[in-house]
Amino acid sequence: MKILNTYFIYFVLVISIVGCISSASIMVNGSIDKNEKVVSIGGSGEFPSIVRRIFSENGWKVFINQKEYSKTEGSNKGTVNLTTSEMTPIRYTLIYKYRSYKEALINTRFQYGITLIDNKTQIDVLNLYASGFDHITNLENDIESALESGLSN
Repeated sequence: MKILNTYFIYFVLVISIVGCISSASIMVNGSIDKNEKVVSIGGSGEFPSIVRRIFSENGWKVFINQKEYSKTEGSNKGTVNLTTSEMTPIRYTLIYKYRSYKEALINTRFQYGITLIDNKTQIDVLNLYASGFDHITNLENDIESALESGLSN
């Protein structure tokens, strides 16, 4: 019985140590314009809120919905004359996928993918894929590293 308890303790220790491991993959396909750090990040809930905060803390102007920041003006005097302009040009759009689930009865595992699209060139300039267990700490570190990688190109 004592051997069984010892194995169980080792098992719990291994699961706890492995539970701290996370991995991230950053792919940079273009460069981020340092002079136009304006991004649209949609969605609601904890994950997009954290992502918006991280971008904001790194000097980005963050909007939730791109469509809310354009206006259409004009007149109708025989012919319709309309002009649409963006009140704030949004250079980048961020899309993401996130999920979390229980693993090994102890830890909650997360997985996410983030793509930053340049609205001007229509290129996905930055892709970040990650999985692990401490999603808040890792998310902040991963995004900041990814942004630094994109800005350094």
